[in-house]
Amino acid sequence: MVKMKKMKRISAVMAALALSMSAMAVSASAEEAAATDTASTADTATATDTTAASDTASTEDTTTGDTADTTVTTPDPINVYVTVSNGDLMLVQEEVEVKDIDNDGALTINDALYAAHEDGFEGGAAAGYGTSETQWGLSLSKLWGVENGGSYGYYVNSVSAWSLTDAIKEGDFVDAFVYTDTTAWSDTYSFFDKRTGELDLDKENTVELTLSYAGFDESYNSVTLPVKGAVITINGEPTEFVTDDEGKVTITIEDAGEYRISATSETQTLVPPIFMLSADKTEVPEETQQPEQTTDNTTEQTEKPEEKPEEKPEEKPTETSNPKTASCGSMALGFVSLGLAGVLASKRRNK
Repeated sequence: MVKMKKMKRISAVMAALALSMSAMAVSASAEEAAATDTASTADTATATDTTAASDTASTEDTTTGDTADTTVTTPDPINVYVTVSNGDLMLVQEEVEVKDIDNDGALTINDALYAAHEDGFEGGAAAGYGTSETQWGLSLSKLWGVENGGSYGYYVNSVSAWSLTDAIKEGDFVDAFVYTDTTAWSDTYSFFDKRTGELDLDKENTVELTLSYAGFDESYNSVTLPVKGAVITINGEPTEFVTDDEGKVTITIEDAGEYRISATSETQTLVPPIFMLSADKTEVPEETQQPEQTTDNTTEQTEKPEEKPEEKPEEKPTETSNPKTASCGSMALGFVSLGLAGVLASKRRNK
């Protein structure tokens, strides 16, 4: 019995301890929860304050940025050379003045093509040129009056451009073309190793060119490859000159003039390349004609003027006399002499 009572007392003590510990645990949990809530509230407030401060700073930055963007420096105009083709050459290295037509603070391919249409296309850029915003950025929608769903290409200095907004500089060559094959996209951009040249026909009459095209390797990296077997055209007419396996060709020019040299191929759809050549030749003056021979087979010669003998000055007589007066005087003297002779003779006789 005693043991049973002790056991009951122990159980009661254990139960009391358990309850006490449970109460303490609950109290601790409550305190932790309260602390957590307080910390959470403080964090929320801090986060709110940080967000508000960030938003305020962002607003200030945006406002400042907007103010800066409204001040755009307009670049000075430049001159570039634009070529446009649609199977054939439409515009050939036309020099155009490029201005910042879209006010973006840069001179770009878009500005150059706009200027070329404004100057060279009937009706100007409004009639022949168009762009639109696409997933790839600013893109062509019309080139030289042709709308084909965006199938165009453009290069700067024979290098493919990324976008119409690519920057250009003074003296650049801008080439743009319309794809004529909108099914297999076989149009191939081609170019000579020279853009322009001069030939002095007095010294030589040949010019060497290398024709290449823009292609891709097995990994679709851009590469430059030779155009083999292309027929050279001069001023639109095919010639006997053909490129070799390295794309090289030697062209002979006989006469002075301005020549537009391009190429065609039976195996490739070439975007027409262009090389402008100016050939000069010194004009030979006409031969001077020899003087005709006279009937006595003598040539006319320029005679020296006869030398005149030096004339001595005439001596002036001390007295100027009239011939008639001199004769009369002589006769008077004669009569006087005769008279004296007669007087003398009479005196002699009287003696």
